[in-house]
Parts: sequence; structure tokens; C-alpha cells
Amino acid sequence: MFSFLKNEIFGLRTQTTFVGNNCKIYLPSSLFTESPQIADIVGDKIKTIGIFWFQAEEKWYQLQLPIDIMFQFREKEEKIMKLRPKMKTDKYSIFSLKRGDAFIWDVNNKKDISQVQCFFSKLLEGAKMRESIPYSDLLQVFLNALKITEIGSLGVSSLSFEFFLSRLYRNKKNISEDFRMFYKGKENDFDYKMGRITSLTRFSSVFTSLIGEDIQSGLTNAILRTREKKKDFESPIEKIIKY
Repeated sequence: MFSFLKNEIFGLRTQTTFVGNNCKIYLPSSLFTESPQIADIVGDKIKTIGIFWFQAEEKWYQLQLPIDIMFQFREKEEKIMKLRPKMKTDKYSIFSLKRGDAFIWDVNNKKDISQVQCFFSKLLEGAKMRESIPYSDLLQVFLNALKITEIGSLGVSSLSFEFFLSRLYRNKKNISEDFRMFYKGKENDFDYKMGRITSLTRFSSVFTSLIGEDIQSGLTNAILRTREKKKDFESPIEKIIKY
């Protein structure tokens, strides 16, 4: 644990307390207004998913805790800025913590599937994972959700998760392309764009575009794929129907 954090017991909860001089937590302002809502103000505390950048003792850190947490704050301000050199400019709500404030109100999280479902539905299925996590860390954040809640591997290998994420993250310059094909390490660690799970079918072939959830956008995409002569990737169901 960092020197500016300390665990303390208050009754039935264990709090991670900030014991340094100053700390600022940065959350994209849109997390408080968009649907699904990912952050909310509850009195003098913020409830959100524990994936955010923060500044403590004049240094930058990133929390990668993909479960619901709460932290206390003293002051709030909003600012349009770029947190890190390779990240995009965004509007942030900045929350200031002082010595003795709760960095994590209660570390005793629920060990059940509901926490993983929250991570999946709010961030993965809804494509709300901000381009603030280095691409090289995405798999580990995903695995952290399973480890922290003690869910385990869900009965599948890590390779299955890697394949899933490789399709979910798109080249932001051309979302029809997997970002993994253009990844160059730290040079472009934040140059991805997340695709919604329900839209992934349109990135493979004309056939999968047409059988997707959104028939209107699927039909449009099928026409564009044909006109632009994009390569189709034959799915298993197409092989069954064809042969």
C-alpha cells in the first residue's frame, strides 16, 4: 500500500484513509449525467466504480479497482484538461481530499456475482470504459474484477477473455478494425475506441451485420461493406448454413 494510505477499522467496516497532505481524484464529468450513471454524489461522499486517475503528494497514480466504491471529499471543481500527455482532452470533476478522509469508505466488498455484473453492464456492455486505461492494462483490469469478487475464471481460459477484449476495442481512426492490429505499445496506448457489444457483429461480415440487434444500422453497414469491398470474416454459423 502507498505510504499516504492506511487501513483503519470503524465498527464493521474497514476504511482506507488518506494520511498524506493533499489528494485530488479526477472523474470525467459525464459519469454523473450519462446513462447508465456510473458516479453519484452521496452527501460528502462519491459513489463510483474504482477506476480513475488521482494525484497525491504531487505525483500521478491510477486506481484500477473495477468494483463499486465510495470516497469522501472536501471540495469539488470542474476543469477541461488532458490528464496525461497521450490521453484526450475531457471535462473532469476534481474532488479534493484532506488528511483523514476516506479514500475507500469500506474495503469489505461483496464477494458475489452482482459486482461483476455491474462492471460488465456499466463499463463493458455499455462501452463506458474511458480511454484512460492503457491498452496494455485492460486485460488485467478485467481479471481484477473476477479476482476481487472471488468469482474465479467463470470456467473459461484467459484466452477467451483476451479474444473478447480484442474484438471490443477498436481502432479509433476506423472502428471497423481491431485496435490490436495497430497497437504499438506505449506509443499509442490510448488510441483505442470501445465498441458496444451489440454492435460488434457489424465489424465481421455482411451476414453478421444483417443478423445483429439493430437491423437499421446493420443494413446500412452491410451496404457500406459491400460498396467499400471490405473483407468478410466467415463465422461458424455461416459455414453451417453454407455447407
